[in-house]
Amino acid sequence: MADAMETALRRISSSETFRLAHQQRELLAFLVNRLKATPPDEFKESIIGLEFFGRRAGYDPKADPIVRVEAHRLRRRLETYYRTEGSKDPWRIVLGKGNYIPTLESPPSASFAHPLLAVFVRSEDEMTSLGMTAELVRNLGRLKNVRVLA
Repeated sequence: MADAMETALRRISSSETFRLAHQQRELLAFLVNRLKATPPDEFKESIIGLEFFGRRAGYDPKADPIVRVEAHRLRRRLETYYRTEGSKDPWRIVLGKGNYIPTLESPPSASFAHPLLAVFVRSEDEMTSLGMTAELVRNLGRLKNVRVLA
């Protein structure tokens, strides 16, 4: 699954849609690389503001919405990419609304010979659900001949 994420990131990064969108391209690469090394519960807006956007200690996301604004722009640009030149990509990187954790999905029309596992985690705490889902997807994605969908 990590290889598929890397391949999808390379396609996006070299696309015409992202050619002039340096900050969005770099933000996506930052989030994908962070997913490899960091637990999903550390995908907080304030941490992204500090580490990616270089905000200072004491950064308040409510007063400075840079992370939300740029994540929104990134989601829109990804939608454009997958509607146009990425429409035939076998995997799609998706940033769900309300979080900054990149997930890998197959397009609705793709057909695969491998079984599909859908992962749903329910918890009273949304961040716990997101973190557990991302961790399960990451670990199940290591299985050969299985597709995992969050």
